[in-house]
Amino acid sequence: MSSPRSLLAGGCRAALLCGFILVAACARPVGPSGGPRDVIPPMIASTWPDTFATIEPTRDPVKIVFSERISERPTEGRMNNAVLVSPFTGEQRVKHTRSGLEIDVIGGFQPNLVYRIRVLPTLKDLFNNTLEGPFELVFSTGPAFETNVVAGIVKERITGEASEGVRVEARARGQTDPPVYIAVSDSVGVFALRYLPAGAYDLSLYQDVNRNTEPDYRELQGRADSLVLGLGPAQADTILLREVSLLTPDTTPSRLIRVESVDSLLVRFEFDDYMDAEASLDSVQVMIAPEGGEALPVARLMWPRQVDSLQAVADSVAREEQRIAMMDSLQVVADSLSGVLAGVQAAGDTVAADSLGAMLEQIMNRLAPPEEPEEPPPGAPAPGAPTEPPPVLPQQEFFVRMEGGLPPDELLQAVIGRVVNINGLGGGGGEASFTWEPPDPPAEEVQDTAALQPDTATVTPPDTGSAFAPESGRVVTPVVTPETGAAGSIGPAGSVLFHSQRGSVKKPRGPITESRPPGPGPWLGRQRE
Repeated sequence: MSSPRSLLAGGCRAALLCGFILVAACARPVGPSGGPRDVIPPMIASTWPDTFATIEPTRDPVKIVFSERISERPTEGRMNNAVLVSPFTGEQRVKHTRSGLEIDVIGGFQPNLVYRIRVLPTLKDLFNNTLEGPFELVFSTGPAFETNVVAGIVKERITGEASEGVRVEARARGQTDPPVYIAVSDSVGVFALRYLPAGAYDLSLYQDVNRNTEPDYRELQGRADSLVLGLGPAQADTILLREVSLLTPDTTPSRLIRVESVDSLLVRFEFDDYMDAEASLDSVQVMIAPEGGEALPVARLMWPRQVDSLQAVADSVAREEQRIAMMDSLQVVADSLSGVLAGVQAAGDTVAADSLGAMLEQIMNRLAPPEEPEEPPPGAPAPGAPTEPPPVLPQQEFFVRMEGGLPPDELLQAVIGRVVNINGLGGGGGEASFTWEPPDPPAEEVQDTAALQPDTATVTPPDTGSAFAPESGRVVTPVVTPETGAAGSIGPAGSVLFHSQRGSVKKPRGPITESRPPGPGPWLGRQRE
């Protein structure tokens, strides 16, 4: 039997266990419940220093307070990547706090500089609502605020598309270890460096894929040198760069990888590097010759867009010639119908006149000149108004147009040199062999006789020269010969020669409706019922 003391001890242990379970259950993380879901993005409540404040150089961190608590995990990258401090004077450290962010720079904020702290819209609250847009805090540690701006669009040179997330660095020329002003391109490739001091700057751009704040060999890079801004605070200046192109660095020249003939006059050369399709090809050296023979004359070198342009002109001329020929034919038909219509009307045949009149009206409508286009509404572009041409993108190929035709089915040797790639590196080229094979001649068209209507005219077989052998009643089958395309072959005296199992007989020309003997007898090999 258990004693009261042991029962009491067991009860205490059970109570402690239940309490521990309840505490553990209460500590389990769950989402907030009750009330409508938060869909409002976080906003900036306050900052230190204040916007456009002038402060003493300090080692204290910059503080940004938000309207609500933000997540420790941005939508991309780390917290350090969500904030840009410009100019760069030391490594930055971004600390997440309960109320917002604290931004510290190793070595502190230096004197005589205008700082821009840009918070990117990768920050979010606890309900995954991101900032509506980037936020900038500008303050000074001494100098006045100069409203100078360098802005532009970053594009990839090969594709012509805008580049997002490109790091832009501006360094003042003529200074030893100058401060580095920083910006990052947005989703449409636009960047802006604001409040730069007056002076001359060199810009370097690179796609910092590994986020080490240094341009690497396999990363897209670009430059813009000798940008001069206003000479003082009272002379604000703005420089807009329409386009800054990015390319991957390259140290090797273009190499020829393929040569092929398009037709007897056009030869295509393909390379392993891209080339500037806006540059001239006059300096390129090319030779095409048979093995052991003299070089064939070359007319010119052309980019693909130039070949397309020439082809478009030729197609347009062919269409116009076809249209003129069709209009001439329609005019002949219209003149003929007009004469027939006059005769029908004179004869008093109103039904035929109405039919011919409708046909003539349709033809005359097609011969009529096109109607004048309607005037566009005010402010709308006029039809056919010139539009901005598409960008000319780099190419890996160009074409050589020969002065005369290529010799058919003969091995040709092509040698090319002095090719310059898209990075401006010359000395490209190579050798390759190719053959022009003329296309096969078009096959002769054979008339499709499946749709032809059979001749069902009834004729009475003559008493003599029957197509049947009277003694056997066998069916005589006409033979279709390719020379005439008709049944049988042409015999003498305008007769058609037929072939039977017992020899050949002659039959006058004329349609045949059935090949069976009169009365009972065999019918195409089967007994007629």
